[in-house]
Amino acid sequence: YVVCLSLMLTWRVFHLPPNVMTSEEVEEAYKKTNSNYMIDGILEIPIAIKFGLKWPVFIVWGIFLVGFGFFLYILQTNTALERDTYINSLLAALLLYRVTSDTCEFWVHTLPEHRKYFATDDNALEGDVENLDDAPEIDENI
Repeated sequence: YVVCLSLMLTWRVFHLPPNVMTSEEVEEAYKKTNSNYMIDGILEIPIAIKFGLKWPVFIVWGIFLVGFGFFLYILQTNTALERDTYINSLLAALLLYRVTSDTCEFWVHTLPEHRKYFATDDNALEGDVENLDDAPEIDENI
């Protein structure tokens, strides 16, 4: 599962045009949910669907739910597991939940209809283009 997600994200990254930022609408939608670490993945499912990521959301979350259900079944039926193994398995499931959530969020951020392009001196872009010199400064001390 994680290998497939990694391959999908790697493919996506290498097919992005240079100098891309996400639109403010998408950033604001995710800013509200990212403060709730444990439940933000669930809260972000409707956001992903709203911004046009319908079928990948159902596929990725469906695979996660089937795998998580199978995982819970194994944990419940195997009484020989020690407490540490049980806790570590639950933490691994939490990690997969976070990876699934962040994968969907990344995919929405990189959808073509939610991109803003910035021109640099080295390349000129067509379409909705802004100059990097006019962009607000980023405070790296935050």
